[in-house]
Amino acid sequence: MVDGHLAFVGSFNLDPRSAALNTEMGAFVRNPAVAREVAREQARLTDPSVSWKLALRDGRVVWLNETTGAPRVLHAEPGASWRRTVVAWLARVLPVEEQL
Repeated sequence: MVDGHLAFVGSFNLDPRSAALNTEMGAFVRNPAVAREVAREQARLTDPSVSWKLALRDGRVVWLNETTGAPRVLHAEPGASWRRTVVAWLARVLPVEEQL
């Protein structure tokens, strides 16, 4: 949601790299009701009870969550299968940046 009246719906990331390289799509909608619903869904998805915050600690990514009242720190992606973890590791160590 942009200003209470304008919302963007789609998979496009709003950054220069995505604008130059990706072929994902999205649409702007000028409708206050849609904008309110998009804002409500964003708030639901980013609520600390259902989301994790990323941070850098000692040069490594950690996942932070406070659903139990006390901070939880994980050093691996929550809920990621071993296969996803291996693929993420390979993407980090292999020279694939130019392939993205």
